[in-house]
Amino acid sequence: MRDSYLKQNPLCANCLRNGKVVPAEDIHHKISPFKGGEINWTLLLDPENLESLCKECHGEEHQKENGYRSPQEIIDALDAFFSDMDNEDN
Repeated sequence: MRDSYLKQNPLCANCLRNGKVVPAEDIHHKISPFKGGEINWTLLLDPENLESLCKECHGEEHQKENGYRSPQEIIDALDAFFSDMDNEDN
């Protein structure tokens, strides 16, 4: 299933969303089928739950699942926070 999905979706989905064309090397489950100690076979085999990613994006997705936030996400959150504070002062 992995090889078939990768052949049909050979480019990194995250990079494409950001306007970059990068070959995918990994298949990522959008919702992990392995949480809770048992395998959720429906999620594991559902092609709608898959996306092709490059190694870098795949690593970032797993870091996010573990609570990691990229520097840009932190900057964006701070910008929004201070913008909201400025709007409250006006």
